Amino acid sequence: MSDKNNRRHTRVPYKNCVVLVLQDKEYSGCKTENLSLRGVFLPEILGPLDDEEGELKLELDRKNKIVITAGVRVVRADDSGVALEFISVDTDSFFHLKRVVMYNSDDPDSVAEEPAK
Repeated sequence: MSDKNNRRHTRVPYKNCVVLVLQDKEYSGCKTENLSLRGVFLPEILGPLDDEEGELKLELDRKNKIVITAGVRVVRADDSGVALEFISVDTDSFFHLKRVVMYNSDDPDSVAEEPAK
């Protein structure tokens, strides 16, 4: 079930593993909880990480080497996890990201019309 909660971007439940690099620390095998065209939430990473920037890699298809790569910024970090905002996403990664969100959304047509930012 997608969740808008007055957001401009549809947030969908999505479980997959990512690799996140913030500053000089790498978090491997972290699981996502939800995803939107604007960002992702990772419940397994805790701590005071506000405003840190880094890179996230989300492997969609190992065989075909389809990976979403994005520059990210921590917008919230608390006892429930870390919320990351996408600050840079290349064209191919954005295409795949949009397809994942559309596929997992209750209303894929509205996702198709959402702006990138």
